[in-house]
Amino acid sequence: MKYAFADAVLGLRFESLEPTVVEQAKRVFLYHVCTAFMGRRAAELNPSTGFAVIAGLGNPPGPCTVIGQDLRLAATDAAYLNCHLIGGGGYDDVIFPAGMHAGLMIIPVAMAMAEGQRASGPEFIAALVTGYEILGKIGQWTWSEASPRRPGPVFGPMASAGVCARLLGLDREQTANAIGYAAHAGMGLPCNLNTQIHAMACRAGIMSALYGGAGGDCPDDILEGPLGFYRTFFGASPGSAAEVLEDFGRNHAIMASREKRYPGTMLNLVAVEKTRVLVMRHGLSAENVASVTLQLSEQRRRHPTAQLRPPYARPLEAFASCHFLISLLLLDGDIREDLRWEAKDDPDVLEIARRVDTSFVEHPNPIYARVTIRTTDGRVFKAEGDDHVFPPLDATELLRKHARGVLSAERINRLVESVARLETKDDASEVFGLLMPDVERRQARIRMQAS
Repeated sequence: MKYAFADAVLGLRFESLEPTVVEQAKRVFLYHVCTAFMGRRAAELNPSTGFAVIAGLGNPPGPCTVIGQDLRLAATDAAYLNCHLIGGGGYDDVIFPAGMHAGLMIIPVAMAMAEGQRASGPEFIAALVTGYEILGKIGQWTWSEASPRRPGPVFGPMASAGVCARLLGLDREQTANAIGYAAHAGMGLPCNLNTQIHAMACRAGIMSALYGGAGGDCPDDILEGPLGFYRTFFGASPGSAAEVLEDFGRNHAIMASREKRYPGTMLNLVAVEKTRVLVMRHGLSAENVASVTLQLSEQRRRHPTAQLRPPYARPLEAFASCHFLISLLLLDGDIREDLRWEAKDDPDVLEIARRVDTSFVEHPNPIYARVTIRTTDGRVFKAEGDDHVFPPLDATELLRKHARGVLSAERINRLVESVARLETKDDASEVFGLLMPDVERRQARIRMQAS
């Protein structure tokens, strides 16, 4: 099976990608650049821990950019820190039904390896698409297992290793062994360490690819064998590699990337947005809503915070709960992190949260939701769905807000324009270099000229 996986990873070609997939890959990359600048000063998922770890290693110098920092590090360390930055604000993307924080584990690794290898723009884009394919097609939802796990760190090392294998130019044998090493590195404890678990998956994937490239060997049945990956994590192996890879390279998983507009788990995306539609359409609020009933997918029942009732231990735990988010919609008409981040103990918010009730129904998509709202005067409103796509954000506007004081307006414009032409670049590192600070340097030049 490891060879079939390697063939799939190495077989995807940029030339075969439809223009919509290429545009999506560029949009996903730029979105996560924005989330990295948003995450620099995050309150709860602050990336300072990651920076302290790398500082403890002596900040080993290398060729790879750290977003928004005047710092170039070795690939493993740059990917580790960029993962912390991208996830710092809690706005990174998720793909369903696999339930993976894909951007957290694909983009930092693809950036570091592409920059180190001076890969072209098309090679970088193809690596991104491949990483999302691994997580979306080989990866699977694991919260509903008898022993629930976080799916990202289970499959993340494998996806990161696949991205590295492409950008390092590994052959079939080396790639198959890299995947085997990555399977051995799978984690996924249900207990959360926030961004750190994904950063560790990035490092594990890079090291797995380097092991494979250096001649490291692993059993041919490391994935499907009696002591292999699938039986260890899931108790049984797929019937064949074809069963897993059936759709690999088609209906690309990167098209299922879903962005966030508020922190918390993406499991609540549909429940919250269907509630928002009903609130806006029918003029609903905390004053006239008696109850909100959510029928949710059985797949998510074991998730520890997605349907957590008050009290909440910390702000992010509150924002991860559908009860809390819906109470904010009914009180404020919107979910305002800037207004309600410290509202986990607010009695008005908690009183509304207690009006929200949840139950579970069989549905294959973990984000499925059916919303029923009953008003104080007896009216009933319903909505249901299993997906929601937000309109795309203006990356230039986001960067001007969150990269202020780091990137000049001129550099932001150059960055956005360069990403738009990424597929024409012979060296993708030209784009990554634009992520390093230039404001202080420009101000220093102005002061020097003035003196």
